[in-house]
Amino acid sequence: MTISTQQGHVIASTAGRAGVEYFIEAAAAALQDDVKLTDLLPKTGIAFNTLTRNFKAQHGITPMHWLWVLRAFAAAGILAEIPGSNITAIAFHCGFSSSSHFTRKFNAIFEITPSQLRRLCRNNELCRSEKKALVFSLVKDKYRRCVPLIVDSISQNSSIVSIFNQQTNQ
Repeated sequence: MTISTQQGHVIASTAGRAGVEYFIEAAAAALQDDVKLTDLLPKTGIAFNTLTRNFKAQHGITPMHWLWVLRAFAAAGILAEIPGSNITAIAFHCGFSSSSHFTRKFNAIFEITPSQLRRLCRNNELCRSEKKALVFSLVKDKYRRCVPLIVDSISQNSSIVSIFNQQTNQ
C-alpha cells in the first residue's frame, strides 16, 4: 500500500480507501452490538494502524471515535423521535456497554446530556424536521465533517431505521 501527499493532504491508496469503506459498512451493520474496533478489523483487510491513519485522513477523526459518534447520533435520533424512551435501553441498543459510558460520550459530542435532549424534545412540540435540526445544531464543530457519513450509515442500519418507522406509523 502506498501513501502519497498532495498539497499537504495524505491520500491513501485504493486498498486503504476500500478498507475504510469496509470498516464503515461493518460498523453500521453492527451498530447495536457492543463491538470493539478489533472485532471489525478483519473485515477491512488492512492493519489497525493503516485503518486508523487512512480513516483519520479521510474523515478527520479516528475510527473508534467515529464509532462512538455514530452510536451517539443513533441514540440522539431515537431520543428525539421517541422522547418517552428509556435512556439505558437506548444506550444498550446503540452499542454502548453502559449507560454512564453512553452519557459521557453523548455529552462530549453534543454538549448536552441524553436526559436534556429528551426533555427538549418532550417539552417542545417539534415536528420531525425540527427535532433533526435540533440534534444537528448541538453537534460540536469538530464532528461536523463526519455528519453526512454518520447519517448515511445510520440510514443503512435496518434495526435503527425500524425504530423510526415504527414511531411514524403509530
